[in-house]
Amino acid sequence: MNDQAQHDPRQLASQRLQSLRALARQFEQLLEQEAAALSQRDTEAVHDLAARKIPLAEDMDRGFKYLLGALEKGFNIQASSDARERRGEQIARALELAGESSLATQWTELLAELGKLRHDNQNNGQRVGLQGRQIEQALAILSGQDLGTKVSTTYGSDGRTRDGENSQRHVWV
Repeated sequence: MNDQAQHDPRQLASQRLQSLRALARQFEQLLEQEAAALSQRDTEAVHDLAARKIPLAEDMDRGFKYLLGALEKGFNIQASSDARERRGEQIARALELAGESSLATQWTELLAELGKLRHDNQNNGQRVGLQGRQIEQALAILSGQDLGTKVSTTYGSDGRTRDGENSQRHVWV
């Protein structure tokens, strides 16, 4: 970052916003790839993408903190609320009052973008959990385990289930 940007709060905030939006676009691409891998049930790709998301999410978190610091310090904004949404609204209003409507718009757009990423990431996580439960159920059925009781069951020649202790063996020749 150049010296002028360090002294110009508008330029510093704008650069940090652009940097964070670039990271958000990268994260969005990973989420899209992850959703496709989940649709194809490509577990190797899902694991690889999850590993790639972690450092990117950490970079985004760090970038967001730097951006908050640049906005609060550069424009003397005192966002007091701990609630993420309220704090974001307070910063947008303060930027508007400071005559920085362009930055306020960019800030608001960034918050919406990050909210969508959080939502998409949670959806992918729910899909991972659902697919895991489906795999567990399939394995339980294939191994003869009743999920509700954990009792071993097998199927007889008549198609009815037999528990492991009470089943009779019949040899049909």
